[in-house]
Amino acid sequence: MKRREEKEVEVRKTGINGLDNILGGGIPEGHVVLITGESGTGKTVLSLQWLFEGWAQFEDPGIYLSVTEPFTKAIENVSTMDFYDQAPLESGGLRFTDLRSMVELMDFGISGSVSKEDIEELVNRIEGLVDKTGARRMVIDSITAVGYMIDDTELFRYFIFRLGTVMSGKNCTIFLTSESRNGSTPFNVEDFISDGIIHLDYTHGEEAVIRKMEVRKMRGIDFRSGNAFFNITSDGILVYEKIPVERKLVGTDFENRKKTGVEELDKMLDGGYPEGHIILVTGNSGTGKTTFCMQFLVEGIKNGENCVFVNLEEPLQQVKKTAASHGWDFDEYEEKGLLRFVTPELIDTYPDKFLSEILTAVDETNAERIILDSASSLPSAGLSEDKLRRILLQLNSALKSRGVTGMMTHLTSGLFSHDSDKVLGSTQASDLRLSSLCDGILILRYVEKEGEVGKALNVLKMRGSKHDKKIRSFDVTEEGIDIHMDEDWVERGK
Repeated sequence: MKRREEKEVEVRKTGINGLDNILGGGIPEGHVVLITGESGTGKTVLSLQWLFEGWAQFEDPGIYLSVTEPFTKAIENVSTMDFYDQAPLESGGLRFTDLRSMVELMDFGISGSVSKEDIEELVNRIEGLVDKTGARRMVIDSITAVGYMIDDTELFRYFIFRLGTVMSGKNCTIFLTSESRNGSTPFNVEDFISDGIIHLDYTHGEEAVIRKMEVRKMRGIDFRSGNAFFNITSDGILVYEKIPVERKLVGTDFENRKKTGVEELDKMLDGGYPEGHIILVTGNSGTGKTTFCMQFLVEGIKNGENCVFVNLEEPLQQVKKTAASHGWDFDEYEEKGLLRFVTPELIDTYPDKFLSEILTAVDETNAERIILDSASSLPSAGLSEDKLRRILLQLNSALKSRGVTGMMTHLTSGLFSHDSDKVLGSTQASDLRLSSLCDGILILRYVEKEGEVGKALNVLKMRGSKHDKKIRSFDVTEEGIDIHMDEDWVERGK
């Protein structure tokens, strides 16, 4: 059988953002796209969302041909989702019908077996429906059921080929849902005839279903290969695309400094953090890591800069209560749109979802400052050290490409130095080797000298800055961080 003639066509968006990004913009008009997966993977939801978004965003008329169940059931199943809209069903912009009802009006297989003439008549009837509605999008759910109805592999192949040829000439794109098991479709012909294949799959996590999709084939375009994770929510299909490591980063302007909110720290840093830097704040529990970060955000908010707080540890209300103890009203900042909280789930999470939630908040708010509290919580998500470093590398490069300045906390072990000659215990930035991923490192420690316990700060690293290298004592007060610039800890303990 000859492959139908290819022509230069327009690439049209699906209307499903994450999917369009994976596809590099959308699907070539007139393509036959196979949506494969086991039962329950989301094939019908994806197809219906594609139809409704096509109408809502681009006024593309669409047709849904149900084969396995009454189309009213398909409508009922998605009627609670946000993309569902009754208006195009009433106006005729979207047409839902049963393919079997069309077949019943024909002499389809009346001789005891389906003939090529039967196939031609069925294609003609579908073509007539497309002409009548002006459809640009069509779903056949499922093509597997059509295959069993035809019950002849060669004729089934011919049906898909003829339908694709006719619809391509009318610039109508087709989604065919198909059951698959172990990567194979029942008839093993749909894959070869189709212009594109999107495979859906899922596994069971500890508390939730983990879903993923893969664009296995899409003629005429460059698409991102590999699995992409997604969820089915009240919004429909939410695709979490892979976040690339940006090789071309926004150049850091070392003259443009972000004030830290702590005047003494700004002096130690020769004016503040260089814009676009990512700073690691590492130290023992209770040394003030989160307070340093909160004060950095509050300073940005005072200057009219939008901020994002990625909270991985304490309940959100506890975070706000801690801020309130220093006189910072995070509820007010949030209501004014100056502060956005992101609280990712760490159980059954995966890198693409985690990164997508953070960067979506950054992009939607046009944030200039961000804190992640704390990187120490990420290993509890079941991520290996290598995967964790990869996530933070991706996040770091994505933030830099946006010119966002950020702080990240990390908990270190060992309260005090084991060497009486050292004021700061271990100077290891973290046990996850995060120091190489960050532009600056602040080390906070408890120190003991002559029967007194206090807190000490050292700016271990700050790229592009002539920073203070002394060990300074500090306190966490009601107003925030108070660094003692008139004396370092060694002098204070004498």
